[in-house]
Amino acid sequence: MVGTWWARGLVTLADYLRREPEAGPQRHRARVSVLYGRWLAAQARAAGVPVVAPLPWEDLAGRVAEAVGGVGRRSLSLRD
Repeated sequence: MVGTWWARGLVTLADYLRREPEAGPQRHRARVSVLYGRWLAAQARAAGVPVVAPLPWEDLAGRVAEAVGGVGRRSLSLRD
């Protein structure tokens, strides 16, 4: 599991650098973001709320629809 979170941290770090190059590497922000996401997922699971991985974006809507049990794909779109 540590490797998975480390990899997510690197993806997050690269994303911040791509979007905000003038800020330079934002290691602390990326670490906080990953840890907060981990905590939030644990809270959701504890409350019985389905949790899906945030990446890849391309099939996120479908994975969310599947996780909540049968919501039609057309009614759940990230682009609307």
